[in-house]
Amino acid sequence: MFTDDLETALKKSAGAKIDMPTQNNKSATDKLIAAYITKHLQLKVDGEPVILQFIGSEKEAEATWSYFQVNHISSLKKLEIDNDLLYESFDDEVNLVHVMVNGNRQSKKLNRPDRHLVFEF
Repeated sequence: MFTDDLETALKKSAGAKIDMPTQNNKSATDKLIAAYITKHLQLKVDGEPVILQFIGSEKEAEATWSYFQVNHISSLKKLEIDNDLLYESFDDEVNLVHVMVNGNRQSKKLNRPDRHLVFEF
């Protein structure tokens, strides 16, 4: 996500000033990022909800990359995504979602208020 957009969303959800470029307390910022994203992004694999495990984040130029993983997935035929990231902050939010499974990449676009996507492999 663009860092300034993520800051705006975190300020709204946490009710506190966030200054990600300086990241004086990266551990606390990472907790806020993890909580925000797991609240606004849910996945189901073959109809079963899965838990996103936060790995970390890093800032690169104007973006902040957040890394998550899902454990114990032996196969994947259908991936359902509920995503309303940044919707509370931007009325014209558009989220691009890219999924790659076994080298097969699929991409879809979500325009606010749409939040549900299904990928089949």
